[in-house]
Amino acid sequence: MSRGLRLILGFCLSTLCSRLGCFGVPTFFSMSLSINDFESVVQRAIALRDGGDLEAAVAGFDAAVAIRDGDPAVFVQRGITYGQLGRFDAAIADFDRAIALAPDDPYVWSNRAIACGLMGQFDAAIDSFGKAVALDPENTQALASRGETLREVGRFEEALGDLNRVLALDADYFGALISRGHVLMQLGQFNAAAVDFDRAIAVGNGHPDAFAGRAEIYRQAGEAEAAMEMFGQALKAMPDHLGALIGRGEVLREIGQVEDALLDFDRALIIAPDDPDLLAARGDMLRQLGRSAEAIRDFTRALEIFPDHLWALMGRGVALRMENDPEASLVDFDRAVMLENRDAWIWANRGESRRMLGQYESAVSDFTRALDIDPENGWARELRAETFRQMGRFAEAVEDLNRARAQ
Repeated sequence: MSRGLRLILGFCLSTLCSRLGCFGVPTFFSMSLSINDFESVVQRAIALRDGGDLEAAVAGFDAAVAIRDGDPAVFVQRGITYGQLGRFDAAIADFDRAIALAPDDPYVWSNRAIACGLMGQFDAAIDSFGKAVALDPENTQALASRGETLREVGRFEEALGDLNRVLALDADYFGALISRGHVLMQLGQFNAAAVDFDRAIAVGNGHPDAFAGRAEIYRQAGEAEAAMEMFGQALKAMPDHLGALIGRGEVLREIGQVEDALLDFDRALIIAPDDPDLLAARGDMLRQLGRSAEAIRDFTRALEIFPDHLWALMGRGVALRMENDPEASLVDFDRAVMLENRDAWIWANRGESRRMLGQYESAVSDFTRALDIDPENGWARELRAETFRQMGRFAEAVEDLNRARAQ
């Protein structure tokens, strides 16, 4: 899957949570608080949470627990509040305490699963959603959430099974239509994905996720004009929709409007300033525009966040060559080869850095390795021909040039 597609389809659990209303919507909380003297303490804590005073709400739930520590509903409510604060460890601990008291409530398991997912503990999230589904096989929220989590970890066939079950129960379930559309795209079933996104547009009241998903189908099909229209619809509904900004930027770059694409990626990086993929993508556009020093800054920032980011290593390596620093460039390509030794372009680029340093024998070796992987790589063949010429091996240079021109 391409980097752009992965970013556009990256509707992670946090996005799903906003759709499903986790951490605080009553449908994720099935128990009734006992009507007694401590009810008012709990209700005040809920009111504080609903008013946005989350720390005070936690203190209120603490007081309720001090009065009675055997009511699972209080632990669920406090766990939801911890989740809203981003304190997922504490949330999971409270959901575990609620489960110990009420192991047969599927909504507690669902809340636990969501907290695990937001911590990146996807296996634990899948397991907890599984418990919720086992307790309530027609729980569409748990099924949809497990399907989305399975998609997140690349288990697409299993994800499709869950999402099919959801849509069999509720054909207009918006979140499941969006998620299944993404899964079908991952599986290469673009026509079926288009049907889901079209249905999501029909039932979603102008939701930008539906337009962005449909736009990506058009982009994959090479229909740039239609893709731009759909990404525009998504951005009209939500001007800061990250997937639509990235997708429109990708389309603009693909049709050669790199300056305009850069504007969309600038906006995307305001929303997600520490995303290494976005930084590497903008760096590559800057490199294409000849702004190599700025490109190096973006690639370097991406590598500070994710040191093994292959695309950033390759991009910085090329940009460093543009800045006439082949020695530093070679360091990046050495690292890139260690990470991925079956990519012809990495070998060809390392060969070019070595050629610029006068390391001709090593350069020829790298170009040859690139051509072993991809015999049709004309750039590697032309560079090897030039290296042969510089070494005085003219017959081999001519042979390579003739083969390159014949390709």
